[in-house]
Amino acid sequence: MALLAIAALGTAGSPLGIWSSHIERMSHFRWWWLGLLVALAGWFLWKRPRALAVIAMALTTWAATPLAPYWISRPETAHGSELKFIAWKVLWENPTKDLALPWLEGQDADVLLLTECTEEWRELLSPLKEKYPHQISSGRDGAEGMWLLSRHRLDSPDSDGLAAAKPWIS
Repeated sequence: MALLAIAALGTAGSPLGIWSSHIERMSHFRWWWLGLLVALAGWFLWKRPRALAVIAMALTTWAATPLAPYWISRPETAHGSELKFIAWKVLWENPTKDLALPWLEGQDADVLLLTECTEEWRELLSPLKEKYPHQISSGRDGAEGMWLLSRHRLDSPDSDGLAAAKPWIS
């Protein structure tokens, strides 16, 4: 019964993550909960507590539903419409910063997202501005710094003006 309650909290309880990040983190292990629920449903059917078996099967369905799109095959993308996107945590204290620029230039990506990107990193990688004329920077330094560079036009990340109106949020 306790395992069923834990599995229920790990699957159906994930919306409760609004109030507790510990409960929300349980939803990250959905495959594990799914396996546990199937095993519990089988055990309950074998031991004959039908009500618990029905609950376990309902929770199994609840847990499997968000995973269904991953089981369905998707059509291939049309040729020539691919977008190469690189997300890289540059690590603000990276000891091999000198290797970053040649590597990034050699990737020929359409979009780069660099996290932990400090002012020092932005200076070091400033030659990328020619190749990627469209940029958005978080304006933060250290582990919170982000820099988005694109060959393609980017929309404003703050079209509602939230950063100016309520800077403590953004």
